[in-house]
Amino acid sequence: MSTADIRRHFVPPALDQGDPPSGLRALWHEMKSVPGRGKNTARLVIITLLCTVIGEVFRVPFIAVFPWIAFLLAGNDQGTTLAVAPMGTVMLVIGIGITILIFMVSLSQPAVRLPLMVLMAFAAGFLGQATTLGPFLNILCFWVFFNVTLGDSAVGLALTTPVFIGDTTDSLVPDLLLMPPEEALVRITLWVGLLFVIAVTILVLGDRLMGRDPAQAVREGLSSRLLACSAFCAGKPDAYRALFMQAQAGTGGLARLHALSVKVHGAAPYHAAGRALIRDVSQLGLLLLAWRRIMPRTPETEPYLARMAAFCEAAAAAIRENRPVNGLTDTMPDAQPDAPGVEPLTRELHRVLTLIAVVLARPDQPDPAILPEIISRPRSLFKADAFTNPAYVRYALRLTLAVCICYVVERLTDWEGIHTAILTCFVVSLETLGDTLHKMVLRICGCLLGAAAGIGSILLLMPYLTDIGDLLLLLLPVVTLGAWIKSGSLRISYAGTQLVLAFFMCVLQNYGPTLNMEAGRNRVVGMLLANVVLFMCNALIWPRSVGSIARRQMTVAADCLADLAVHESPAGSLVDHTRDRLLGAFSAASGTARGALVNDILEPGKAQHHAGQPLDSDLVTRLQFVSVPILMTASLPFGTRTDDRVRMVFHHYQTDVANWLRQFGHWIATGEDRLGLWATLPMIPSVMTDGMSSEDKGLCTSLAVWSRVFSEEARDLLRSVLPLTPEDAVPPNPEESHAHA
Repeated sequence: MSTADIRRHFVPPALDQGDPPSGLRALWHEMKSVPGRGKNTARLVIITLLCTVIGEVFRVPFIAVFPWIAFLLAGNDQGTTLAVAPMGTVMLVIGIGITILIFMVSLSQPAVRLPLMVLMAFAAGFLGQATTLGPFLNILCFWVFFNVTLGDSAVGLALTTPVFIGDTTDSLVPDLLLMPPEEALVRITLWVGLLFVIAVTILVLGDRLMGRDPAQAVREGLSSRLLACSAFCAGKPDAYRALFMQAQAGTGGLARLHALSVKVHGAAPYHAAGRALIRDVSQLGLLLLAWRRIMPRTPETEPYLARMAAFCEAAAAAIRENRPVNGLTDTMPDAQPDAPGVEPLTRELHRVLTLIAVVLARPDQPDPAILPEIISRPRSLFKADAFTNPAYVRYALRLTLAVCICYVVERLTDWEGIHTAILTCFVVSLETLGDTLHKMVLRICGCLLGAAAGIGSILLLMPYLTDIGDLLLLLLPVVTLGAWIKSGSLRISYAGTQLVLAFFMCVLQNYGPTLNMEAGRNRVVGMLLANVVLFMCNALIWPRSVGSIARRQMTVAADCLADLAVHESPAGSLVDHTRDRLLGAFSAASGTARGALVNDILEPGKAQHHAGQPLDSDLVTRLQFVSVPILMTASLPFGTRTDDRVRMVFHHYQTDVANWLRQFGHWIATGEDRLGLWATLPMIPSVMTDGMSSEDKGLCTSLAVWSRVFSEEARDLLRSVLPLTPEDAVPPNPEESHAHA
């Protein structure tokens, strides 16, 4: 194979491992206060301590697990709790029923019980990945598996403990030792179910009284984006950076909060207005970023930008105060800056501002014609590729193997205290190696910190505790720290949950002071064992990198842009549902790719095996910039009297752009035809405008401007991942025309 052939079959771009950020600097950034974090922390602390008081006063079994259930299920807003709690309760009840049935047929038959345990572990992995209710079905299967493992403990206890009459109030369940193993297991299972229901009830009531309203969070998010737009138009420092960061974040977070607000408030009319505002405000930010690209700040543009800043500020105040506002159309900019090719951008800005003004004038009864299109998809339990995608089965087999290894180690060592290893396998194992390692790190850090705090409390403070008030003072600082971490971003929140659990396992062993430090030791050992086993299974058996997710989503994003490039918007319409659908799909795919790349740095030794420049979040950002000129070109209006020459040039150029984008997506996925991306880069079209009308000349001018912007952005994108070497061919000159009429 020649050198040229090798280059044409280039490997996919490697993933950027980057420089590891400073641990202290990154931790300080994640621990900083943000709006709503303090209130959510206080809510978690109050709910957790209230559950602790109830457990201590009424001497409920599993005193350490009872308050932690409420802590675990608590979200950062009311909608999350209301979405999780009912479904979690249903899965718990179903799991209790399945567990009792398995006990009835297999408690005295290990040969039957063990295959059922393996089957439940496989089902947890497969159903968790291949179904639309993955997380809940994963918890259901884990719950059944974990309960069945208690059968070994109960049988062993029944064989080794003589029946006696006496005080058993210190046992896990009162009078547990006086019961047959079958009845004891059923009682344990029912007790856990009851504790779950009580904790969920307290959590729901606490959220209704103190929880953050997701609708308010949506209003705050939209308001902050509009204020960033206003600051940009006003020329304030750092406004561009804020606008840029919001564009990178996309609309996924706001859309999720909006969906949760529906669960809290019901199907109110203004929810349709919320969807429209999320769409329009995000598009406004992208358009202003494009403005900076083609329009410098001049005295001629200042009046236009000043009116736009006033519009955005008034709209932000109306959204923040949750009130309708009339007269916004009077503050819209009218006079357009006189610059070549700027007319498509100003027309698109006027369209978006008009939509925002119309929605805010009647948010309770928005015009159906301007609302986003809602596509109802048939609901199905299984995903479309549930039985054809081998990744689901491979993940289930990896999980099953890890669980079985931990179970065998526990039984062979007769060390029941490390049963948390089994729980760790179910909780920590995720789809990719990077995501799994990220959760491992959080679990290890949280568990070690919580166990250290618990053992330190036993040694230094536990002998001095006299009543429940002293216990609450002991719990308060650790629970506050765990709640503060849990209220942070997804990058660290799981560590707070593990910190609180490990601390509770140490200090809440009985209904009084304890000096037993075995619980903390056992939890740490079980957690470390599971993490080692999981890492070996995920790294050696069908390893799946975060790069596979990023590449697939980048390919989807490129295909969406290709479809947008050849799409023709209907003339005179404020809303183009097809265009909005393509932009939404592009935003979702690029956001998923960016999220997948976050944990790339944790995957060892992968990037070094690839040649070329790395694929990182910067590539996602550059592709987002490419989308703006594509949108502008696709939005150019064609009239019935548009010259055929103009139509032909437009058609050829848009087809070339679409083909190039699909070729780029193919290279991201396979690495094939590297130099072809340079060779087929669409050139700037030109048209002989002799004898054309002024409208057609304006269309040609706009096409030339925005095709030049596309060429610049595309070349910057290629230079970031495919730098040319002296041996490579010289890229085509974008100044040359590919179409003349």
